[in-house]
Amino acid sequence: MIRRFLEQFDPRAKFMVLLTYLTLFFLPLPLFTVTGYLAAIVFMNLISLGPRGVIRPFLSILPILFLVLLLTPPFQREGEPFIVIGGHILVTTGGINEALRLIIRFSGITLLFYLFANTTNADLFITSFYRMGMPFNLVLVVTIAMRYIPHLTTLYREVTDAHSLRKGPDGTIRGFSPFRRVKALLPVLTSVLIQAIRQIPVLSMALECRGVGRRVKRSTYLELKNRAGVMADFSVSLLTILILLVPLIREVV
Repeated sequence: MIRRFLEQFDPRAKFMVLLTYLTLFFLPLPLFTVTGYLAAIVFMNLISLGPRGVIRPFLSILPILFLVLLLTPPFQREGEPFIVIGGHILVTTGGINEALRLIIRFSGITLLFYLFANTTNADLFITSFYRMGMPFNLVLVVTIAMRYIPHLTTLYREVTDAHSLRKGPDGTIRGFSPFRRVKALLPVLTSVLIQAIRQIPVLSMALECRGVGRRVKRSTYLELKNRAGVMADFSVSLLTILILLVPLIREVV
C-alpha cells in the first residue's frame, strides 16, 4: 500500500523531499541525528520495497563501505586514542566517528536514490519537470543516471555469477589475499565494461525514439494530476520536510 502511494505521488513533490534529505546528510549534524535519518529511510525502504529494498542497495556498496571503515580512521587524528600499539596511536575516537559518519551518509544516499528510482515512473518524471519549463535533455540525463546505475549493479551481479560458474568448485580463492582477489576481479570488471559498451547502440536508439536532438517541440500522451491532486501532494511534501527539519531546528536553537 505504501509503495502504491509513493508510485502515485507527484514526482516534483517527491523530488523536493529527496533534495531535502540529501542536504541533511551533508550537514554537520550529531552522529545520533544522522543515524536517525538513516533509520527512517531504511524503514521506508523496508515497508515500500520489502527486505530486498534494503539488502540489495546495501550489498552493492558493501566493498566501498569496507574501504571507508578501513582507510578513514588512520587519517583522522582528532579525539581520544582508541587503538594504541607500541606507544603509537593508530586510531582515535574522532577517526571512528568520521568513518561511521561517512558510512551512514553514503548508505543513506544510496537507499534514497534506490527508493526514488523504484517508486517513480521515468516517463512521468520527465513529463512533470518538462511541463515546469526545465530542459528536456537535462531531465532525461538525470533519469538515465538514476536508472542506469542500478542496471550496472545488476549487470555486475550477473557477470560475477557467470564467472563463478565457469571457474567451478576448484577455482575458488581460499584465504585472505588482497592481490589475488584484485587479480580475480579484473576479468569481471572487464566483462562488465564490455557489456556496458555493447549496450550503447541500444541506448542511442532509445534516445532517438524519445526525440533527443530534435528541434521540434515534444508532445506527450501522459496525463498529470489535476491542480487539486498536485497541491495535495505538495502539501504532504512540505509537511514531511518540516518533520525532517525538526532535529535541525533543535540543534540551531
